[in-house]
Amino acid sequence: MVVVDEKHLFLAYDEELKCIIQVWKGFFNSELFREGCNKTNELFEKKNPVTKFLVDISESSVIKKEDTEWAAVNAIPTAIQNGLKFYGFVLPKNAFTQVSLNNFRKELNQPSLEVQLFDSLDKAKEWARGV
Repeated sequence: MVVVDEKHLFLAYDEELKCIIQVWKGFFNSELFREGCNKTNELFEKKNPVTKFLVDISESSVIKKEDTEWAAVNAIPTAIQNGLKFYGFVLPKNAFTQVSLNNFRKELNQPSLEVQLFDSLDKAKEWARGV
């Protein structure tokens, strides 16, 4: 079920995997990033409980530190309240975007959340099938 299919964001619920998939593409500003995170949390609430979340930032531009901090402190706790337990990331190809991911992971203080890193969305989906 596709929820958003825009230039900067693809957001869907995969019925087979029982998983939310979020794919960020290219450049987007803080407003678009936070709007996308909020739409994702609306999907978590609608499909509650959803235990699996895959995020592909392999083709994403740099995400501002303020936005990664906001996501770690605001968006992810809301998703956890709606069942999130398994969080898979597809690693960015851009070195600067890798810094954004590292900032996010430092701010993410959720011991109950299993976080895994992948080099492709297909590998992330394979992992999601098994959890």
